[in-house]
Amino acid sequence: IIADDVSDNRKYLIAQLDPLGFEIREAENGQQAVDIFREWQPDLIWMDMKMPIMDGYEAVKEIRNYELRMKNARAEMDCRDLYRFVVVNDDLDEAIEQFIDLLSGGAG
Repeated sequence: IIADDVSDNRKYLIAQLDPLGFEIREAENGQQAVDIFREWQPDLIWMDMKMPIMDGYEAVKEIRNYELRMKNARAEMDCRDLYRFVVVNDDLDEAIEQFIDLLSGGAG
């Protein structure tokens, strides 16, 4: 999920991540990101922190609470946890490099 109220930022991130094979869905605000997450649990959520309707901080809180509720509901079924990479960084290029480095097993 790429959640950003600025269309150009979403387009830029899509251009960077699409060639890596990610299935990408877009959200223009935090509430849309939460709604998408409830229907589809991605490997990556790229969340802008300052957005209308629901900001990124509140959206991350809602997503974490949802994950916790689902984890508790699945605990008896012995499901494994899903791990998320959380990016809080104003420099998109640097954050993308850090994420790609993490995926490739690099040390930073």
